[in-house]
Amino acid sequence: MKFVYPQGKNKALTFSYDDGQATDRKLIEIFNQYGLKGTFHLNSGSLGIHLGFYETIDPEEVKSLYEGHEVACHGKDHLDPRVLTAQKIMAEIGEDRSSLEKYSGQMVQGLSYAYGHYTEALRKGAEAYNPSAISVWFQEGTLHDGFMGGLVEFKAG
Repeated sequence: MKFVYPQGKNKALTFSYDDGQATDRKLIEIFNQYGLKGTFHLNSGSLGIHLGFYETIDPEEVKSLYEGHEVACHGKDHLDPRVLTAQKIMAEIGEDRSSLEKYSGQMVQGLSYAYGHYTEALRKGAEAYNPSAISVWFQEGTLHDGFMGGLVEFKAG
């Protein structure tokens, strides 16, 4: 069996951005101008921050700003999963997903774990949302001890 992308393509270029920063507004404007799509991993608990030097988009603009793009979880409060209990990990994922679905009006199917770190508890927490159809991708290579980039996708089952 060979995996192919739409129109029989065997390669894809993906764009993935984290944290819902105010700069997403300009980036999405450019993406829309050129017909590009992206995945935006948002922290629902960190939306609406306006500190001058650091700004995130407001929850009320998620639906219109990210329309036509994928909205994905990144942990409600962007906490490092290596220091969280299994219960807190479940809350980070579940509360983020629930809020992002409410804000975006779309089913949230992806998760990019905070800081690129993951634990077995995080993996099990993600699997709890759809144990029969979850796909997990981990980057090859290690940047430093315990660091691995990666995405989790909750597939409709």
